Amino acid sequence: MPDDWTLETVQALKKMAEQREPASAISMKLGMDLTAVRAKLLQLGFAPAPDVRDGDAGESAQAARPDGEREQEQRLHTL
Repeated sequence: MPDDWTLETVQALKKMAEQREPASAISMKLGMDLTAVRAKLLQLGFAPAPDVRDGDAGESAQAARPDGEREQEQRLHTL
């Protein structure tokens, strides 16, 4: 499905946006281009949720990592 926005895909997009799914996850689930998903979200008045690939995850991405990885990263930052 190239970038064909059907009623069903728009409803699914809205539902995932309300659940704060990242645009990259929505794109994969809908089989749509990431740029098209972001554009449609903005057109519908939704701000895309932070995307780990964009580096916007902040603390939530660090909290999801095992302690060993966090400690290793902290050691690297103190060198």
